[in-house]
Order: sequence, then structure tokens, then C-alpha cells
Amino acid sequence: SVLPIADAHRTFAQDLAAELEAMGLRVNVDLRNEKINRKVAESEQKKVPFALVVGSKEIEADSAAVRIHGEGDKGLMKISEIKALFTRLNVPGAS
Repeated sequence: SVLPIADAHRTFAQDLAAELEAMGLRVNVDLRNEKINRKVAESEQKKVPFALVVGSKEIEADSAAVRIHGEGDKGLMKISEIKALFTRLNVPGAS
């Protein structure tokens, strides 16, 4: 899942999702008007394998804050690093 922090981050989140979908991944963008903590908690509760949080800081750095289900926050990663991570972890659909 891609989790934008605020409305201003939606376009970046949708563009990121499109890039990941182009790799063959199944991606959801949570565009609900909820606090980011709630979005993160719900993605963890739903056992979403990866959650990518994007806000102003992440957009400026062409990156996302990566959260892995069961492992928690993995920190800020460049989009290119995230794609490489998915390929390296052999995430289904990643090519």
C-alpha cells in the first residue's frame, strides 16, 4: 500500500503506485481522509506486506518511508532502492 500523509501528497502517491504496478506488483493507494497513524495501523492489521508512507519530506527526496509487516519501520528509501528491494526479495510480480 502507498499511504499519502495529506491531500497534497496524493499525486506523488498515485504516480509511485503506477510505477510499482508497471513492475507487475499489486498496489493500493489509501486516499481516505484519515490520520497517517490510523492508515499505518490499519495496513498492519490487514497484514499488508509493505506500506510506503509519502509526505513532503519523502517527495523532496524522491523516496518513501518503508514499513514491512511484522518488522516495522525500515526508514526512508529512494524509489529506485524500493524497486530493487522488491526485486531482491522476489516479491510476487516484481520484475
